[in-house]
Amino acid sequence: MRNWNEGLVGELTPELQTLVECMREAEANHISALVDGGLCDALLGRLRQCPPAVERDWIKRALIAAYAACQSQRSSMRLAFGSEVDAYRQAPRWRWAIAPVLGVLQAVLYALSERRDAALAAPAAGALLERALLPLWLPSEFAEWRDQLPLIGSYATELQGCCLGVIRISPLHGADLVFGGAVNFFYDNRSRQQRRDFTKRQV
Repeated sequence: MRNWNEGLVGELTPELQTLVECMREAEANHISALVDGGLCDALLGRLRQCPPAVERDWIKRALIAAYAACQSQRSSMRLAFGSEVDAYRQAPRWRWAIAPVLGVLQAVLYALSERRDAALAAPAAGALLERALLPLWLPSEFAEWRDQLPLIGSYATELQGCCLGVIRISPLHGADLVFGGAVNFFYDNRSRQQRRDFTKRQV
């Protein structure tokens, strides 16, 4: 039976490895200049092209390093990460490696939860959970129809970590969404599917 890494074997490009290693030692203003020059957009774009598994891990490291170094750009970077997840939600497909982006978001959410003013991030985190994260549990596509491998298997661990990160930021808000909003969300979506199926049978 096929596994998630089959067909994704490949070597790490020297350019990416050099980039990440240099970012570890570079000053924040140099990394900020790279971000202004489109570094994050380029890395996110690469993840849409089904890079090798080892490259995905290094892209995740590069994005986390950029976020950690660029304090003044963190808000725009969070928006970019959230927008990437939302775009995937609208058109999920196996060759789009979304797991590294979710891994970055998980690290961001956990870092925010450790801040004294974490409550200030609760509304945005709740919106992320409701609009982008919860819908990612729903895709019914298969990475390999023959073997019945669901698409969610490629990112479920990271998605779970993101949901828990939201709850760490706002336990009450997160619990309300998970135990109340999530139930209604799945029920509503299931009801819509059932109505569509019923309509098809009547035609």
